[in-house]
Amino acid sequence: APKLAELYEELQTTDTTQHLVTHFEGALSSLMDDIKKLHEENKKMEEMFTREKESHLAHLRNLEEELDAHVARVEAQAQEEARAKFETEKRNIEDRMQAETAELQAHLKLFQKLNSILTRRQGEKHTLAIPDIGQDTASENRELRTTLSDTRTNLALLRSEMAHLRTDYEEKCRELNSQQETVMAFIHQNDHVQRQLHLLHEANIKLQDTNDSLLTVMDVSGIRSSRPSSPYCCSHASSSGSPVTPSEGRKRKRASQPISRSASDVESLVDSAPASLGYTRNELSDDVQFGIRRLMEDLDSGRSTMRENMDLDSDKSLQEELSAAIIENSENLEAIEQKNQQFNEENSYPKNPIVGRRLISPGNSIQVPLSPVSTRELEPTGAPERTYKIVFAGDAAVGKSCFIFRFCKGVFINNLGSTLGVDFQVKTIRVDDRNVALQLWDTAGQERFRSMTKTYFRRADGVMLLYDVTSERSFLNVRQWIQSIDEVTEQRVPIILCGNKVDLRAEAQSKGITCIDIVQGELLARDCGAVFLETSSKTGINILDAVLTLSREMLTREDVEVQTSSLRISPDQKSTNSCCSSKN
Repeated sequence: APKLAELYEELQTTDTTQHLVTHFEGALSSLMDDIKKLHEENKKMEEMFTREKESHLAHLRNLEEELDAHVARVEAQAQEEARAKFETEKRNIEDRMQAETAELQAHLKLFQKLNSILTRRQGEKHTLAIPDIGQDTASENRELRTTLSDTRTNLALLRSEMAHLRTDYEEKCRELNSQQETVMAFIHQNDHVQRQLHLLHEANIKLQDTNDSLLTVMDVSGIRSSRPSSPYCCSHASSSGSPVTPSEGRKRKRASQPISRSASDVESLVDSAPASLGYTRNELSDDVQFGIRRLMEDLDSGRSTMRENMDLDSDKSLQEELSAAIIENSENLEAIEQKNQQFNEENSYPKNPIVGRRLISPGNSIQVPLSPVSTRELEPTGAPERTYKIVFAGDAAVGKSCFIFRFCKGVFINNLGSTLGVDFQVKTIRVDDRNVALQLWDTAGQERFRSMTKTYFRRADGVMLLYDVTSERSFLNVRQWIQSIDEVTEQRVPIILCGNKVDLRAEAQSKGITCIDIVQGELLARDCGAVFLETSSKTGINILDAVLTLSREMLTREDVEVQTSSLRISPDQKSTNSCCSSKN
């Protein structure tokens, strides 16, 4: 601003024509108007975001209150109905039992009375009257026995009805538990909506930063375009900047309507500013044009990020996108496998795969085959005896999908697409004379799928945690992955820490890239309580070794759990059995 004021005073003091001063004042006024418009639009967007956020929060609070109230009402109603029904049936049964008991007591008193009468009149009555009384007593005795048998039958029926009522009560309790699980799933969905609101807030912050950068570049472009007589300064500025050319801008697959409108406004501003000063667009310095293009790309990136986050609530859900991507990925892989079937059968694994041990030389870390295992030894001989769920975790592009395809199909695919969400493979092998079915869950390593990935750790029997030996960031994030696993699991599951892509380490070190050696991996695995191996999906080194080690860990753990659980006898179960036996 001070430089523009000095330039304006210089134009007034020089002998230039008045129309140049007029044009300069018009350009300054249009520039200030555009800046004011941008500030007003920014304020409007902030107000819209605040209102939308408040409405979403209010809606979420209302949903939570309604949900809690509905759950409480349903639970109270179900318990009240079950209790009322149980009490009603219990009262009916007690009334029946009391009535039958009173009837039996009346018959017993009558029988005792008749017995006393017979005893008293035994010597008084005539010989002809005694047989008549004996016949009456015998008939009444038969009737009493019949009534007693009917009463016992009714008691057995009442016991069966009581058992049926107990079964109905337990079924009601199970239904109530299932409803509670449904409510918890709905609460989890609400948490997902809150995370989406957080992403919208971050997108708004990025848009504000982009707006400030746009204002800065517009000021710089106005200053430099007003000095055509100093080409040295322009060339020096362009040479000292980044070596990236303007044609190296990023291509976006999706663009929203606000992006095109903002881009057109910037283009019109860039075209109008030099024209108003008497220069064409080609006469602008290269670094100014390149800075404006880069700024437009950043603006596109920020808006596109916001659009991607908002698309989660569109008609096409994230699950449909994941399913379509998985189907497309599977079709591409099947085509590749059909073309390379002959090559894969001959070169699926190394002739001497590494199983169980490693030999480390003093100079560097080299895996040497010591105990070769043939793939035929891993082929199952029948139906699987046990089934385990193995979850593959790690940052994006560490080689999880290639690891799974190498193990399952003996194939290494160089240009394999990124996993969206979760992929699934099943492989049955023979481990220690037992057939084991392994469910291999390939998770996405991107940050946006991290919450989805955590849900698969809850029921995992084992975790294969991978990092890239040529990527220091993936190695540093291993502790975060282990922390995520421990947060969602009740007890520690077996973890195999694999340093993948060892075939690329020598080439990366020659280029000056910081790589992770075997000593660092072993120290980290020792601190985290995991088993460590270095693998390569391309050459097949230690692929079988890692899976076999994890399978043995899971087998041993399950054997110990079965043995310890068989020794535990629940006192509640003993009391229940004794109660049932006493009833019978």
